[in-house]
Amino acid sequence: MAKLGELNVLIAGQVITSRTETIEDYLKDKVNYLGIVGISNPFAIKGIARCTLYKNGKRIKELPLLSVQLKGIYWFNQLLMGPVFLLYIFSMFLAVLKLRKKFDIFIGIACFSTLFGILLKQLGIVKHVIYYTLDYYPAPAKLHINTVINKSIWYLDRYCCKQVAMVWNLSPRIPEAREKLMNFSRNRYRHLIVPLTYGEKTLRYRPLEEIETDTLVFVGTLSWNQGLRIVIEAMADLIKIKPALKIRIIGKGPDDKAIKQMVSNNDLQGKFIFHGFIEDDSDVFEIVSRCTVGICTWTNEKDNNVIYADPGKPKLYAFCGIPIVITRVAAVADEIDQLKAGIAIDYDKGKFINAILKVLANRNILEEFRRNAYNFALKYTTENVFKSVDKY
Repeated sequence: MAKLGELNVLIAGQVITSRTETIEDYLKDKVNYLGIVGISNPFAIKGIARCTLYKNGKRIKELPLLSVQLKGIYWFNQLLMGPVFLLYIFSMFLAVLKLRKKFDIFIGIACFSTLFGILLKQLGIVKHVIYYTLDYYPAPAKLHINTVINKSIWYLDRYCCKQVAMVWNLSPRIPEAREKLMNFSRNRYRHLIVPLTYGEKTLRYRPLEEIETDTLVFVGTLSWNQGLRIVIEAMADLIKIKPALKIRIIGKGPDDKAIKQMVSNNDLQGKFIFHGFIEDDSDVFEIVSRCTVGICTWTNEKDNNVIYADPGKPKLYAFCGIPIVITRVAAVADEIDQLKAGIAIDYDKGKFINAILKVLANRNILEEFRRNAYNFALKYTTENVFKSVDKY
C-alpha cells in the first residue's frame, strides 16, 4: 500500500458550508498532490467556487469555477437545482482536466460531488472513490417539493454507496437511516464513522476573567427548527433571575425577520445581539470563546434534518471552551451529557431554563463544565480523528 505522502488526492465539495476546508487543511502538506474542487452553494451570497492544486503543501495553481446564485421564489429555485448542478459538473470537469493530473484517491463530500468522482473514475482520472456522507434528510412531514427531492437523493445515495470503495458516515445514525428509510443494509457497503471535526489551531480556552459573564451564544441558521422560539420565551423568565443575562446570535436564515419580530414583541431587544452572518471563521471563534454557554435547541419534529447528522454547532462551542445546552435531537447530545460537557434536555422551555441556571449556578460549576467541554473537543480534532482514518 502506498504511503500517504506518495498519494495524489482530489477532494470535491461545497466550500465554507461543507467539510472541504477541514480536510484540505489536514491533507495539503501530507500528500504528494492535493486537488480541491470547491463549488459554491447556489443560495450563497456570493460566488466563492474554486479549483486549487497543492504540491507538498504549496499552492501551485488556482482556477475559477462557475458559480450560480439563485434568488427569488423558493419552489422555482428548487426546480432549477438540476440544471445548475449539470452546469457545475461541466465546469468542474473542465477544471480537473486543466490540472493535468491523475489521482489515486477521490473524496466526494456529499452525494453530488461523489457522483462527479464516480464519473472521473469511469474516465480513468481517479482510481478509488470515497463518499463522505454529511447527512441524511428525512422526508418532510407534509407533502412538499422537498419530498420528491429528498427521496431522489436517497436513491442517489444508495447508488453512490454501491459504486465507491469506502463510505465515510459523519454520524452513526446515517447507516441506520439508510436501513430505516431505504431498506439498504449497512452490510452491503464498506463504511466508517468519520465524525465532524475542527483543526487543533481552532482550540481556545480562555480564563474566566476574559469571558463575558452571563452571555449565551447561538451560531447557525436563523430558522424555527433551530429552536430559538423556546430561547426567546425563556429569556423573559431568565432575566428575572439573572438581569444581566444576554445572548449573541451569529447567523442569518429564512426566519430572520420573524425571529427578530418575536424578540421585539417580547421587549427583549436589549438582550438579543444579532451579529448576522460572519464569513471569517476566526472571528466567529473569537466571539464564541468570550461567551459563557452555547445553545443548541433543535426542535424535535420527525423531519428535522439534524436527527441523522453530526451538526457542527456543539463542537464549535466545545472548541471554544464553553459548555453546551443541547436538545436530545442530535446523536451527540447524549455524549455531551455523559461527559458533563454540557446538559442535554428535551425541547421544553422549563428544562431549558433549569439547564442554563445550573451551568451558571456558580464559578466552580461553570469552570468544571468548561474544562469538560474542552476535553470533549480534544477528542474531535481533525488530527486525532483522521489519524485513525488514514490507515483505511
